[in-house]
Amino acid sequence: MIRIAAAIPAYDAAPSVGSVVGRTLAIVPNVLVVDDGSRDDTAEAARTAGGEVHVLPVNRGKGAALRAAFQILFSRGFTGVVTLDADGQHLPEEIPRLLAAAPEADLILGTRDHLFAEMSVVRRFSNRLSSRAISLAAGRSISDVQTGFRLYTRGLIERTGFPEARFEAESAVVVRAVRLGLRVATTPVRLGQADGRANRLRGDPRASLESGMSNGSVLVTGGSRGIGRATVSALVADGWTVAFTYRSDEAAARDVEAASGGRAHAFVLDLLDREQPRRLVTEIEKSLAPLEGLVNNAGVRREALLAMTPDRDWDEVMDVNLGGAFRCCRAVLPQMMHRRRGAIVNISSLSAVSGVAGQTAYAASKAALLGLTRALAREVGRRGVRVNTVLPGFVPTEMTAALPEEAVRALRSHECLPLGTSAGRP
Repeated sequence: MIRIAAAIPAYDAAPSVGSVVGRTLAIVPNVLVVDDGSRDDTAEAARTAGGEVHVLPVNRGKGAALRAAFQILFSRGFTGVVTLDADGQHLPEEIPRLLAAAPEADLILGTRDHLFAEMSVVRRFSNRLSSRAISLAAGRSISDVQTGFRLYTRGLIERTGFPEARFEAESAVVVRAVRLGLRVATTPVRLGQADGRANRLRGDPRASLESGMSNGSVLVTGGSRGIGRATVSALVADGWTVAFTYRSDEAAARDVEAASGGRAHAFVLDLLDREQPRRLVTEIEKSLAPLEGLVNNAGVRREALLAMTPDRDWDEVMDVNLGGAFRCCRAVLPQMMHRRRGAIVNISSLSAVSGVAGQTAYAASKAALLGLTRALAREVGRRGVRVNTVLPGFVPTEMTAALPEEAVRALRSHECLPLGTSAGRP
C-alpha cells in the first residue's frame, strides 16, 4: 500500500496557494509547501490553509524546492509524493487519477497534451518541441514532459536522484527513469487554467495567439537530417506548416517532404550568404504562411586542435553556427514583433559547456549562441516574442558519427543521466 503526501513548490504565490492547499488537504491529508524564498506572504497563506511549510531562505528554483520536499517526506516514511503547482493550474481534484495509476508505475505524469489545442500557439509550439527533444534523449515517445503534476515514488527518486542544480530537473528525471527501465505512466488530467490565458485582457493584440488558432508556419534550418529532421517531423505531426532548409543534399530533403504529407517544404539556404535569410523569409511568408516560429538548428563542425586551426575553418564555423543564427533571427523578427507573437529556439550543444579537445571553434560558436539567446530574449520578450536555447544530450547523427569515443564520453559527462545509459536517437 503506497503512503502518499503532497508537495507544492511555491514562489510569490500568496494569492493562490491557500486555495490549492485547502483543496489538496481534502484528498491527501499530508501537504508540504516549500516556499522557495518568496518575497510575499506565501508561507503565511499556506499555513493558514492548514499546510505544513518549509521555507528556503533564498530562491533556488523549482528543482531545489522539489528536492527538499522529497528529502523531508521520504525520510518520514512516505512512499509516494504528488507534486502540483501553487498557481492553481493543477487541480487537486485530479489527484485520484494519479493515484489510480500508482500500483502500475514508478512515475505518473498528469499530461495535458489533449488540451494543447487550448494553449497559446507559442506555448504549444514550445511544449511540443521540448517534448520531442526529451523523447529523443529518452529513446521513447513522451507527450508532455513539461507537466509538473506528477506522482513520484520513493523507489524512483532513490534510483534516479533529483538534480536540484538544474532548472530542467523534472525533464531530466523522466529521461533517467526511461533509460533505467523504470515504469513511466501517463494519464490525462483537467487543468484549472491553460498557461495563464484567463489573465489576458480583452483587446490584447495577442488575442488570436491565445485562442489557439493559427495559420502560421515554422522555419527549421538544417531540417533534412538528424535533429533537424526529427524536429520537422514533430512539428508536422502537430499540424504545423513547416519550411525547412538544406544546403546540398536534395535527395534527403525530398524524402522529408514526401514523408510530411505535403506539410513540409524544402528550401535551399547557404548561411554564409549575408542576404539569403532575408530573401528566404520573404518567400516563405508569401508562398506559405506568416512565420510563427524559427528553429536555428543548422551548423557545421571542423575538427582540429586550436594551434592547427586555419583561419578559414574558424571563420566558417563561427559564420555558419553563430552568424547564420543571427541573420535568421534578424530576418524573422520585424514581422514577429509587429504581430507581437513568435518563438525562436536556438539549438546549442553540450560542447558549449563541457569543452571537447579538437572542437574549439565549434564550442565557441555554440557558447556564443547562449549569450545571443539571453540578450535577444531581453530585447524582444516585451514584444511577445520568446527566445530560448536547447542543449540536447548526445544524439548519434551524421554530424557526430565520426567523433572519437573519448569525445563522446566528455560530452555525455554533462548529461543529466546515469553512466552507462545509451544515447537517444533522432
